[in-house]
Amino acid sequence: MTWFDSEISETIKNDAPWFVVAVECDGQRFTCGCPSVEGAYAYMRLYQKLIVEQFYSVGPPWAAANVYES
Repeated sequence: MTWFDSEISETIKNDAPWFVVAVECDGQRFTCGCPSVEGAYAYMRLYQKLIVEQFYSVGPPWAAANVYES
């Protein structure tokens, strides 16, 4: 893992601004929507940290580590 593709885009939902967050890394993609740009930024940073934590705790999603097999 060497980079993230992170994006916050603005759209309209129920006649109000809405911010859509997308974070992608190593084939994983997390997305959500927020009513404020501050909340969207917070989710973006959270998703980035979740991806890093998952990478170091169970390995990258593309590795054949057999972590999920019973």
